[in-house]
Amino acid sequence: MNKAREQRRLRDEKGAVLPYILVSVFFLSFLWILSLSRTTGEFKWVGFNRQVTDQFYAADAALAVAYENKNFWMTDAFHADIENDAATAVLDNKTMIDENGDPLGTLAFRPIQDEDAAAAAANNLPVQRHEVSPPEGSGHGMKFFVIKRFGVTSVSPDGSRQIQSGAWVLQNK
Repeated sequence: MNKAREQRRLRDEKGAVLPYILVSVFFLSFLWILSLSRTTGEFKWVGFNRQVTDQFYAADAALAVAYENKNFWMTDAFHADIENDAATAVLDNKTMIDENGDPLGTLAFRPIQDEDAAAAAANNLPVQRHEVSPPEGSGHGMKFFVIKRFGVTSVSPDGSRQIQSGAWVLQNK
């Protein structure tokens, strides 16, 4: 009787495994598609984050190159513009390039000045004197030296990042 009962139960459950397998396959397929789309989104995010970081570092490197090569931007013509009108003097669109010839960033140099507060505010610069005395203990006397302050703006090659910093240049009087 046991054997007959088992055979009857097997005949009654014929094909019962198929729905379970189909549901399992659909569920696993759904999980696979979900994880694949999430991974793709994360790869896109990582790529975008890397691009933004690269642009920031390129703009920062352009500032460093400008500081090291101040003769590139501290020209006689720029000094003459500052002497004529410090509020409107600007040395703009100076592109710094790396050793491979790729652009690092585009720079703009403006004197920090206290003559036109609106012009300073428009360029996010502080309203301070352009020429100041060297700090005490620096070894540079007020009689022979002067410090000139500049605002330097660096824009990344694709224009998505902008960094601004200040530069102090020690010069003979």
